[in-house]
Order: sequence, then C-alpha cells, then structure tokens
Amino acid sequence: MVIFWLASVLFVILLAVLFRTERSMLQEGRARRRAMVMDGFRLAAVAAMFFALPVAEPRPMATVGLGLAAFGFIAVPTKWMLAIGGVDPKWELRHLQAEAAELMTRYPSPMPTEGAEALRGIVREMNRLRTDETAELCDLLVDRYDDWIDGSGRPLDQGRRLIRIYDLQRELYGDAVRPPQLDEPEATFRWRLYRAFNEMSEVGVADATPEQRGRFVQLIRELDRYRRDDTASFIDGLQASGGAWLRARGARTPWRPAIGVVDWVPVIEQTRRRLWPHSSVFWGAILDETDRRELAPRGQVQ
Repeated sequence: MVIFWLASVLFVILLAVLFRTERSMLQEGRARRRAMVMDGFRLAAVAAMFFALPVAEPRPMATVGLGLAAFGFIAVPTKWMLAIGGVDPKWELRHLQAEAAELMTRYPSPMPTEGAEALRGIVREMNRLRTDETAELCDLLVDRYDDWIDGSGRPLDQGRRLIRIYDLQRELYGDAVRPPQLDEPEATFRWRLYRAFNEMSEVGVADATPEQRGRFVQLIRELDRYRRDDTASFIDGLQASGGAWLRARGARTPWRPAIGVVDWVPVIEQTRRRLWPHSSVFWGAILDETDRRELAPRGQVQ
C-alpha cells in the first residue's frame, strides 16, 4: 500500500507537469477555452483510472484494461484536443489572413480565375468566423480582398483601409503583429503626402470640371505643408507640373507628374520610391477626419 501511495504521488506530479505543458501548447495554438476544458477532463480521467486500479486488482483483466485505458488517454496528442476543441475565432481569422496574404503575393491583381476562387473561399470562411469583436476587421479585409480580385480599388481607399486594418490587428493580436516600421509622426506624414499626391491624380482628369480644377489648385498649395529638406524637390516638381497642366486649359489629357517638367521626372520618381517603397510605411499612421469620413459610409470606422 505504501508503494501504491508513493506511486500515486509521483503519478499526480507527472499529470500536473503534463497538464501544464499541454495547456501551454494549447495556448500557443490559440485553442478555444473548450479545448482547455476537454484536455483537463482527459487528464482527470487518467487520474481516476489510476486510482481505480486497487479496486480492480482482484480482476486481472479489469486491471489490464484500466492500465491500457489510462495509457491511451495519456498518449492522445495535444493536437487532437486542438482539432476537436477548435481554435479561438480571432486567431483562426489570423491564420486566414496569412493564407490570403500568400495568395496575393502569388497572384497579381486582378487575379486569374484560380487565385480568385481560392481568395473567395477565404472570404467565405472569414464571414463564418465574424464576431462582434472582429466585425470591423472582417469588413475591411473582405473589401481589400474583393478589390484585389477584380483590380478595381482606389489607391486612397486601399491606403486608408490598410492603416485601419493594421490598427485593429495590433489591438486584437498584440505583439504577434510586427511593430510599425516608422514612428507615428513619420508614418502619418508620409500617408498624408501620399494622400495629397494621389488626390491630385484623381481630380486632375481630362476635361476636369470647375470644381475638380479648383480642388487641384487647392492641393497644389497644400503640398507646401509637406515641404522639408528631403521632400522640397519633390514638391517643387509636382507644383511646377500641376501649374503647367492648369495653364493648358484646352488639354484633353489627365494630369501626370511629368507634364511640363521633364527635367524633374528623375527627382520625382526617386523621391516616390524612397518615401513609399511599400505599403508598410503607413503602418501606425493616424487617420484624420477626412479619412474617417471616407471609411464611415461603409461602416468600417466606429
């Protein structure tokens, strides 16, 4: 009997270590709470079977059966508990985002049929996982993927959406999301200069209306807000190009940065590549009221 109780103490310690290890693995796998509970019941059943062994001892087959059952319960892989109990919806959503990013890297926009069908499948899964906590993020992601599928997205919509998606990801997933590449003031500066530049392209259309031309003039002036040592030449080139386009009142062509300033083109292109090498430079930027008004009609910013 002493041997049995000594073995019992050692066995309980073993189960405690096993439970702690498996709980950590389940947490790393972002398991739902029910998976944790199921795993706890599994190990509790092992303990119950162990302590039932003395009762079954007079019956050899019962003892062997309990021993095998206890061993079988211990041998169940943790990943089975994860598969049966499921992953927390917001982390399952995170996995889907990674799959979608891989597809968007593999297929250009607009996507060919094969890539489009795969991405639409991910969109359907995201809608299934939608909760109150992830509703805004799901809406933004679905809009982003729809635009990528058909290639119809506006650069400014994509930029605003990207910034908000990143903010929500940081709120939901914390340090699991990469930190921003730039600090908040610099990311915001680059986003707002990018916004002004792209809006010039949007209103500087062929046969622009008086309202569009008026907004174009306003944007040329607003560029001075973003003048600093590393952007001065870029601003000068855009303003000179914009002025040349405005003076050509009979022109039927949309505005482009090269119009009337051929010598400035290398400077403009070099600065564009340096300021906006990829979209991650906007991570952590502050969306102002203008940006929020653009997103609000779709219910994306509360």
